[in-house]
Amino acid sequence: MNILKICCAVCAGRNGIHAGKVILASMKSILRNKICEKVK
Repeated sequence: MNILKICCAVCAGRNGIHAGKVILASMKSILRNKICEKVK
């Protein structure tokens, strides 16, 4: 899972609160991309 690897890297490199925001933002963008692909 690429998402898990990214999350682990972010959590290891930054503090928990900031990492959480980054993970949420990346998850939202990934979900949007998947929805857009389905619509197309």
